[in-house]
Amino acid sequence: MRHATVTDDGFTPPLLTPNTILHSQATALVGPANIPEDGTNIFEPRQTPHIFGLGLVDSIPEDVILANADPDDADGNQISGRVHLISDTAGERVGRFGWKAQIPNIAEFIRDAMAAEIGLTMAPRDDLTFGITEDADGVPDPEFNQADAETLAFFIATLAPPPRQPIGDADQVARGETLFASVGCAQCHIPSLPGMLNGESVDVPLYSDLLLHQILDDDRFGIVDGEAGQLEFRTPPLWGLSQTAPYFHDGLADTIDEAVLMHGGEATGVRAAYEALPDEDRNALLAFLETL
Repeated sequence: MRHATVTDDGFTPPLLTPNTILHSQATALVGPANIPEDGTNIFEPRQTPHIFGLGLVDSIPEDVILANADPDDADGNQISGRVHLISDTAGERVGRFGWKAQIPNIAEFIRDAMAAEIGLTMAPRDDLTFGITEDADGVPDPEFNQADAETLAFFIATLAPPPRQPIGDADQVARGETLFASVGCAQCHIPSLPGMLNGESVDVPLYSDLLLHQILDDDRFGIVDGEAGQLEFRTPPLWGLSQTAPYFHDGLADTIDEAVLMHGGEATGVRAAYEALPDEDRNALLAFLETL
């Protein structure tokens, strides 16, 4: 549960520390007693991000992600995805994990999760800046050692994404895949990106550009995270889509159709094109998405 404050002047960034998650402030079960008494008046539920396929996503070179960015919509297609650049003492890195692309690699993903989700400290490193290195709980720091972190990183990196599901009528699915591109979904949900794994080129069929897009309408609230604005979210990969309902960052879409219809902002035109499809074509597009 993310939290922040909306005032008469508009939205303000998360309270307390950056990347605050409500339960990380609790000393017992999260409940009314744990709600900050500092003006917090908006709460945003977040779904736990999937961790399958992270090794493949980690293998995509930064240059590949940067090449797809179009922050000023230079091509005039109403899509203006931008890279979430993370600048800190470790240098400038391209974000690729998390709902806001706020984490650059698996090693940092683990450090961030250990701190935010479990409250464990890790040893400081010049090349890794996420997480916490000390706390006041009386347990000697670091509480999670680097060797175990590397073992966990290896395990996460080897979790493969779910394979395509051989379901439905093949001709209908093929027509739906064509419509996926012609309607405009593939402008952000790029079917595959090239990766480099163990020195070999690999195809990463993630259906994402890993870029930030404003996909909520202006009347929606969201939580700022680093350089990612309140209405911006990373294009979520679609592999495993049929097996991972509910959808959207807040889990408010129960079906794939509802998830498409919840798109706004930059995706307004694509959503309108989807809504304008004849029932037969819309069913074909959904049949294709059900195979992911």
